[in-house]
Amino acid sequence: FGQNPGPKHWEAVKRIFRYLVGTQKRKIIFRKAHSRSLVVSAYSDASWAEDTDDRKSTSGMVVKLNGHTISWKTKKQAVVATSSCEAELNALVYTAKEVRWLKQLLSELTNTKIHCSIHVDNKAVVDITINAAIIMNGGNSLRLEAGNNILQNADVRVSGNAATLRMTADADFSGSGGSA
Repeated sequence: FGQNPGPKHWEAVKRIFRYLVGTQKRKIIFRKAHSRSLVVSAYSDASWAEDTDDRKSTSGMVVKLNGHTISWKTKKQAVVATSSCEAELNALVYTAKEVRWLKQLLSELTNTKIHCSIHVDNKAVVDITINAAIIMNGGNSLRLEAGNNILQNADVRVSGNAATLRMTADADFSGSGGSA
């Protein structure tokens, strides 16, 4: 895109600048937690094959600490996902790495119990993370197994209870001014 930018790219740049101008007075406010433990809740989502040029998916995540958003990101996936489940699983692994890093940081800074969970809106992804046998038999077993190990090593609980709700991470894909 840098070699031959077109009108679509210029529109995207202008949209980014409009977003930055429109949000420059926004702040993040943290209130003191009443609990002695820290709760990290992450929301993971993917937009399968969204890029019409290369059919790569986009991962998105929002991470909250005691209910306050502290991190949000979107990133184009490095590989072309062959299904929406694979795209969602890639997004989950991306989110799990962020949660694992945050948990490690918090454990070094505090002497507090840390509870971590990642919410996804894809039942198949939840089933895959729960059932290691499916991971071993999958077509992309090495990547899926690595993702499962990341979740286990980070002591992160994956939940599919957000499937019927509007996902927090969906804001990044809605085109309505989500941040990234």
